[in-house]
Amino acid sequence: MNVNKCKSVAEQYRKCSNPPKAPRLCPAHELAFERCLQKNKSHIKECQFWMDMMRKCHRRNKQ
Repeated sequence: MNVNKCKSVAEQYRKCSNPPKAPRLCPAHELAFERCLQKNKSHIKECQFWMDMMRKCHRRNKQ
């Protein structure tokens, strides 16, 4: 099995060192969750609502 799909060093640098990011399915929910985590570093339970909303959105968009 070939783990490295890049054929040359140049190709590896160009394509594999910076893989394209997948589009965000739920950018508003993800951003709200990230902001909540930043604000509530010591009280992560405060972000449960946003995590639940983000998960619901992801499930909906994957169908």
